[in-house]
Amino acid sequence: MEKKWTVYCHLTNDGRRYIGITSNKTYRRWDNGRGYMSNKYFMSYIKKHGWQNIKHIILYENLTETEAKEKEKYLIKKFNTQD
Repeated sequence: MEKKWTVYCHLTNDGRRYIGITSNKTYRRWDNGRGYMSNKYFMSYIKKHGWQNIKHIILYENLTETEAKEKEKYLIKKFNTQD
């Protein structure tokens, strides 16, 4: 059986977005913010402002990996979230 993927967005109080995908349960991927230890910029924001002060939005669920990656790329470009 093929894994199902989720596309999500973390939205900060100042309007910044983090777009991501996962095939895990989102609570495992996010791990109350600890899931972003390797992303120094986002982790710095989490430490400064608190995980609880970020909105966590599920955008799409039950996608194939290909569908999830396509949507992630599209949303990153749309919201210019590379920076």
